[in-house]
Amino acid sequence: MKKKTIDFLADACFSEPKRIRGMVVLPLVAGLKDLISVIEIKIALDLILEQHSLEKLILFVVSMRLLSFVLSYIECQYQWNLVPVANSQIRKKCNQKVARWVSGLPLLEIGDSDMLNKVERSVVALGDRTGAILDSICTLIGGLIRLVLICVFVGSIDWTLIVLAFLSALISGMMNSRSAAINRKKTEEVTFDKRKAEYFNRLFLMPEYAYDIKHRSDEGYLLKEVDKNFSNIVCKQDAYNKKKAFVNVVKEFQLYFLVYGVGALVLFTRYQAGIVGISAVTAALFGAVRIANAAEEVSFFWSKLLEEAPFLEEGLDLIDNFQIQGPDTERKQADGDVGGKIEFKHVGFSYTENIPVLKDISFSIEKGEKIALVGENGAGKTTIVRMLLGLIEPREGEARIDGRLISEYSRGALQEIIGAGLQKNGIFSFTLAQNVMVTYAPDSSERHHLMEVLRSVELTEAVNRLPAGEDTFLGTEMGEPNSGLSGGQSERLCVARAVCRNQPILVLDEPSANLDAFAEEKLFRDMMKVGKDKTMIFITHQLAFTRDVDRILLVKDGVISECGSHDELMSKGGEYASMFLTQKGLYTGE
Repeated sequence: MKKKTIDFLADACFSEPKRIRGMVVLPLVAGLKDLISVIEIKIALDLILEQHSLEKLILFVVSMRLLSFVLSYIECQYQWNLVPVANSQIRKKCNQKVARWVSGLPLLEIGDSDMLNKVERSVVALGDRTGAILDSICTLIGGLIRLVLICVFVGSIDWTLIVLAFLSALISGMMNSRSAAINRKKTEEVTFDKRKAEYFNRLFLMPEYAYDIKHRSDEGYLLKEVDKNFSNIVCKQDAYNKKKAFVNVVKEFQLYFLVYGVGALVLFTRYQAGIVGISAVTAALFGAVRIANAAEEVSFFWSKLLEEAPFLEEGLDLIDNFQIQGPDTERKQADGDVGGKIEFKHVGFSYTENIPVLKDISFSIEKGEKIALVGENGAGKTTIVRMLLGLIEPREGEARIDGRLISEYSRGALQEIIGAGLQKNGIFSFTLAQNVMVTYAPDSSERHHLMEVLRSVELTEAVNRLPAGEDTFLGTEMGEPNSGLSGGQSERLCVARAVCRNQPILVLDEPSANLDAFAEEKLFRDMMKVGKDKTMIFITHQLAFTRDVDRILLVKDGVISECGSHDELMSKGGEYASMFLTQKGLYTGE
């Protein structure tokens, strides 16, 4: 294991005292219980063979059982109570770390299939893997303690059994290492298939897909895809399971041959020679089996470490490699007098190498200006917005707000500067109030502001019709009755989320795509009223509204091909004028 992995496990372990005590108590208890069981057999047989009284034998056996019970009680308290609680706390801390990391993962990496596979098998399961690895280490230590204690006892009878047991353990270790490699390869092979299967299964449970699935009778196709995908998983697993089965057959055969076969033959030979008694033979054989089992346990959990540790290391490497943005304390916060001036200077960007999306783009937007970004789909408009929000960074050139590079602002600072309504804003399975305010429990002052925001986007009537008003849940995934909004109302809710914090810059990316013409016109007028003192950027295909903005930036093939007011661009007779007249013609028939 890498040093940083060991350090991470040590930090996780030492952060929970119960986990530390469990790492000490459980191995000691396991070793003592095994040693007692071996010694008990020899002493009990000696008492019988030496014809001691039945009362003495019963007293001895009861004493040993009571001692074993006390050890078992301690073991149960740690194994089923204290350690699981500690593991849950460790899992919680790891999941918090992962959630913070995933929320800051570069936007470009989220859409990469290979990255998603790595995240699926390593980072997402970081908490579970950490607890499992600590459990394996604990069991590994317990197996070593059992080995030492029983070997001391069995070695006093016949050291040959120890040699045979350790030879068996060595072979088991080799087989278990091979088995771990097979498991690791299988996990890598089926990660994508499992993720794909989970996606297909979720489709049947997601309301936004239910209508299409039922109306278009796509269940058959999806079920066939699910079946094909699971068949692929089963086929891959079957191939690896056959290899594992062979490895385990070899492991079991050598155990029976060496320990139970050769070991028993050696002991019976020494018994016939009168070197050891029958009680010693019985105890030694039983002890040899315990040694073999303990050695097998050590090798098995060592192989589990070899199997799990690489995925934990992969997760930690991912987190280290993608700490692109330092902590907020190391980045600049927003000044109290943020003006809202935006500047792009010779900005270039590409999602895929050698396929530029933005090419040497330069423009500036003054404080309070209302700007419309227009252009064909794929021209680069949304990429400009993503860069403005700090979700991606320029490959070339500079993007600034109030003279500072956007990359210099902390994420929290950008959230205080820019309010955004994006094309794919999600509706969370929370209450309507939580969806707008994005806080778990808005207080009374926030409630008053919330109602003002809802009025500004014409949602008050729709909210009043909901069963619990603004406290109505908007999804069923949290176990609450569903009271959903229409598509247009959901769009208004996302706009409300964008304007609720009163930031100096407001960005709206196609905010009215699901609205009828009357509602669209009303929303645009409301937004202009709400943002009268703000710097505003609209991305829109509805050119009827661009007549009222200060300037229009036409994006074409990754460059700003035209810039000016509606009247200026119409007088030039360029591409904007052509687009506007085309839309006008669709309505007038000209």
